[in-house]
Amino acid sequence: MSLNTFDDDFNDDDINDALSEYVDDFKDLDDEAKQLDDLEDLRQEVNKSDSFATQLDEILGEKAKSALLLSPFQDGKLLAAFCAVADIQASCISSNTGSVAFLKDCDGQQPEKSAQSLTEMVAGLSVILITNRADQLSAYIWDDGKQGESCVPPLLFMQVDDYVEDYMIGALDLTTLDQIGSPIYQSSDYTKEQAFEIIQHYTGC
Repeated sequence: MSLNTFDDDFNDDDINDALSEYVDDFKDLDDEAKQLDDLEDLRQEVNKSDSFATQLDEILGEKAKSALLLSPFQDGKLLAAFCAVADIQASCISSNTGSVAFLKDCDGQQPEKSAQSLTEMVAGLSVILITNRADQLSAYIWDDGKQGESCVPPLLFMQVDDYVEDYMIGALDLTTLDQIGSPIYQSSDYTKEQAFEIIQHYTGC
């Protein structure tokens, strides 16, 4: 094709129309990009709103900032198995002074319900529930599904590993528990069948 033929096939109007289509396509892409940016901004605002609502619940005491169960079991894996059977979401750690279950659901009275469920399920088991609501620490003994005597948190912290107090005052959280350096057993990792097998292995029954 010669240059003259090219000029004959594509006049100025054709070229302008083609360029106009490209410009429109770029505008469409720009609009889509702006929509994606708007969606991302909206997602971030929703996350901020959820975070603010959680913080407000914690300030008002509607949601515990942190809660854990102190058990007489030395092995955190056994405690995690019992939590799995009782439908308690927790991260459990072994300790010579008694394994600890860091509760994941701290809404409303859920920490108390967890202590109730665990001690109702395991006959003769007593646990200590420690909660931090609106920066107020409380600790109670739970036995046979009922809340019993209160404990003085500072005195209690002197008898357990340091990380218990660190967690309750906010120096540690569920995302930084691995700093303790001990194995962490998640109750959610076990089906109830697996949990029963673990319990049978430890108890022999």
